[in-house]
Amino acid sequence: MKRLAPLTLVFLAAPLAAMAGGPAVPTIEPQVTAPAPAAPVTPSVDWTGFYSGLSLGGGHSYGNSPGTHANLGVAGVNLGYRYDMGPVLVGGEFSYDKDNINVGQASGSKVNNSTALKLVVGKSLGNTLVYGTVGLAQADASVAGVSGSDTGYTAGIGADYALNQQWTLGGELAGSRYNNFKNTGYDLKDTTFKVKIGFRF
Repeated sequence: MKRLAPLTLVFLAAPLAAMAGGPAVPTIEPQVTAPAPAAPVTPSVDWTGFYSGLSLGGGHSYGNSPGTHANLGVAGVNLGYRYDMGPVLVGGEFSYDKDNINVGQASGSKVNNSTALKLVVGKSLGNTLVYGTVGLAQADASVAGVSGSDTGYTAGIGADYALNQQWTLGGELAGSRYNNFKNTGYDLKDTTFKVKIGFRF
């Protein structure tokens, strides 16, 4: 019995010693969260520089008397320069259009061709440019038996999309007006929509 007593104390003291030290606390490794993938950035086109292009479209012309309304076809060329300042774009454009306009048989009016010099103000939206134009226009026409050229004004809105670094594709809606063309008493007006393909130098 004397030999068993010390052994009994050892077995009883072992769990008490473990309890005295407290339970072992497991070490928790911090979780590392992978960073979220960056959102793709749409490349912005710098529209600064010279450009030229071709256009094709149609529309409607009308005068200030009965029988002077007609549909029309338009094919043209343009040359211009744009300066992209980031928040806004400014530029100038010269255009020439070959018109197919018979403005009614009653007045004997026909527009042969027209030219325009326009101010362009726009905004770049990535690969797309939206813009407005305003300027002077000149038409070569025959109105009520009087042939010649006269000056009016033009305004429009449009958009171009950059297919790559050089080529663009777009559309433009514009209107022109010639008041009292060559003192004939007739006001010639037209509204056109043209599809445009352009090349940037």
